[in-house]
Amino acid sequence: MAGIEIEGDFLRDAVVDVATGRGVGVNGLDVDQCSVAEGQIRLHLTTPFTWKSRPLVVFRRTEPARRYTLYVNGAEVDHLAR
Repeated sequence: MAGIEIEGDFLRDAVVDVATGRGVGVNGLDVDQCSVAEGQIRLHLTTPFTWKSRPLVVFRRTEPARRYTLYVNGAEVDHLAR
């Protein structure tokens, strides 16, 4: 059980590897589509569950000097948690 808790803290609800343009859902969240091109990250997320809060997506292997624009299910996300 401790391993699951530790991985949950690292993976959150979805993980996007920006360098490869791939994403995977965790905790019942599905990343149906993931693309990274020209500073834009586009995700399509689905879930069969009702969420009480917004899912937390973690981005790995980003380019530190690059600014990204994030779109989720077609809508631009105007703020990112740091």
